[in-house]
Amino acid sequence: QDKAYWKDVLAPLYVGWTEAFTTVNGSFGVKWAGGKLMTTVKANNIFNANMQQHVFGDIIKRQIVGEARFSF
Repeated sequence: QDKAYWKDVLAPLYVGWTEAFTTVNGSFGVKWAGGKLMTTVKANNIFNANMQQHVFGDIIKRQIVGEARFSF
């Protein structure tokens, strides 16, 4: 994500630029039981860099999610 200009509606003092950042994400999945079950592991921000999309936003850290999909 490139740097972005932001401006808050509260007062003209709340303006500025957010920093640019890059994330590395990945996922890996396997189909089981003849394709009726698929398990996946997804990772966002693999290198766990501190990032913030907006000056008032949360700090984005590493996130790992497991997922199972069933077909009937």
